[in-house]
Amino acid sequence: MRVFNPRERPRRRSQAREDSEKTKEYSEISPNRYDFLRWIEGCDSVMPSAPTERSAEASAEEVSGFEALQSILARHQRSPDSLIEVLNHAQETYHYLSDDLLRHVARNLGLPLSQVFGTASFYHLFRFQAPARHNCTVCTGTACSVIGAGRLVEALEQELGIRLGSSRADGSIDLGSVRCLGTCGAAPLVVIDGVVAKQQTVASVLEAVRSLR
Repeated sequence: MRVFNPRERPRRRSQAREDSEKTKEYSEISPNRYDFLRWIEGCDSVMPSAPTERSAEASAEEVSGFEALQSILARHQRSPDSLIEVLNHAQETYHYLSDDLLRHVARNLGLPLSQVFGTASFYHLFRFQAPARHNCTVCTGTACSVIGAGRLVEALEQELGIRLGSSRADGSIDLGSVRCLGTCGAAPLVVIDGVVAKQQTVASVLEAVRSLR
């Protein structure tokens, strides 16, 4: 016979509160990542934690889909410790980390998909969407913010019709931010297609962006 545990009910309430907070957290994430994040929560039991023959178990279709990764995986002997190097090589090769690419890395390194995605999302240099044809990045470090980075961001969002951290639907341009570029004396700074533009104003940055379209 089951014995009543008085601590059981508070624990349920605590779990419900935790689930509610997690749902709120997910609601703040862009919709195109929501379903994937909810899915990876249950992946730890599906993804092999330490398969003995990862390359043999991978399907031929999966290997051929990301064949360019096989050399770096072999170089690191598919060690879980090589995750950052593999992710970096994957992005350089395929330009962004798609969901299928993250799954492929997780399977080959014997890591939970949630850990692979969590590691990649921690570093702002990794991206999860295909890059646009052009990129505009505003420095939002302290010096740039004090001198007017906020006005630049607001003007660019209005001009492009998108929010910071997103891309235009036609794939023409990304609008992003970076914490610091290390050139505070020339603030505010904007990087357009890899070229740093110094002491930018609303007028100058809008002129530069319009020339790309």
